Amino acid sequence: MRVVQSFHPSHSGARSQRATPRCLASHGVDCSATTGPGVLERVLMSPASQPAAVLGIHSGEELTEEAINRAFRQTSLIVHPDKCADKERATAAFHKLEAAKQKALEELAA
Repeated sequence: MRVVQSFHPSHSGARSQRATPRCLASHGVDCSATTGPGVLERVLMSPASQPAAVLGIHSGEELTEEAINRAFRQTSLIVHPDKCADKERATAAFHKLEAAKQKALEELAA
């Protein structure tokens, strides 16, 4: 999660404030696609035939091994069954995400 505002450690009560969905929305970020439920829906609703869509790689972004691995890591942190309240749907999304990563890497190697 990105840090929106930090305070210098020497100031009293210093701490970093983490960006929350409400805070991100105030900065123009589409929170439905960056929070757990939005990402979970994106993964589950994306067609399995389009691994880049499942991983959340934008069509304009170059499809490289690093981009695939980065997208997988970022998305898996959100949809991992241990991180989501809806374990059943999270498990399905995580398995779909793993399959999409493998398919994208195979397509890249071909």
